[in-house]
Amino acid sequence: MTRPFFISLSVAFVALVILAAFLLYLQLKASASPAPSTTTENGQQFGGTFPFNNGASGGTGSGNSQVQGGGAATSSIPSTPTPAMYASPTALVTGFYAWYLNGIIQTPNFPYNPGEKSDLSAWLTPDFFTNWESIGENSDADPALLSQGYDEEWLNDFTASTTASEAATSTIRVVLGGKLPTGAHAFSVVTTVTNGQWRIASVREGS
Repeated sequence: MTRPFFISLSVAFVALVILAAFLLYLQLKASASPAPSTTTENGQQFGGTFPFNNGASGGTGSGNSQVQGGGAATSSIPSTPTPAMYASPTALVTGFYAWYLNGIIQTPNFPYNPGEKSDLSAWLTPDFFTNWESIGENSDADPALLSQGYDEEWLNDFTASTTASEAATSTIRVVLGGKLPTGAHAFSVVTTVTNGQWRIASVREGS
């Protein structure tokens, strides 16, 4: 009777040791895992340093200067505006969203990595650039997309069209994913002339 009793205790002790080791493994694995990233309904991850809310969705844009974005090889997308972009608000906005969408698709934590914030500043007015992170934190949405997530197809399916224009201010209607069955995501981008160059001053819902 004594020997089976000690055998049972030994088996129980080994089982407890194995269980404790397994629990320790799970704890170490959980602590080493990165924080969960925000995803859209279709599972696309959004790179960033803060969470995002869903932005407004809308229909297609209209205007007298519409540009179809996307389609270019990612290696040909400039990280800062070209002189031609600085001369045209529609070209500036189209170039910015090609660069921005490519960045969040290709690079984790975009645009907060070394060098990327400097590139970001080249597209924006000084005030918008200064307030960039606080805008995102206060609204809980990405400042450029007004959205919590994104669809990778937006890079090849977006348009920019002028809806209002004055001497030094122009409003551009951006439509992302206008051809997608899930529906378009649309918003307005206000551009202003800063030191003789068009820059993005704000991104807002509506037209």
